[in-house]
Amino acid sequence: MPPRKVSPTEFKKMEAKVTALEGEISEVKSTLLDVQNAVKASHESLMAMFERCLGKTVIEGEGSANLTMRRASEERTTLVKEVTSGS
Repeated sequence: MPPRKVSPTEFKKMEAKVTALEGEISEVKSTLLDVQNAVKASHESLMAMFERCLGKTVIEGEGSANLTMRRASEERTTLVKEVTSGS
């Protein structure tokens, strides 16, 4: 089939739809950034609460699934919990 010719009015309608979709995408990106910041703040708050309740310092590596907890008053007693993904 030969390509269909688009009239100027149809082109303007499509251009308006594209602009509207770009605006919605921008809004979604902004919302996702807000959610990401809220999750990060909640995570930091949760870790602080764990430290207060357990009397331990929580050390975690970024990007890993290891959770290491050290009791401050003892000789670096270390508890390591590895969480594996997939199963």
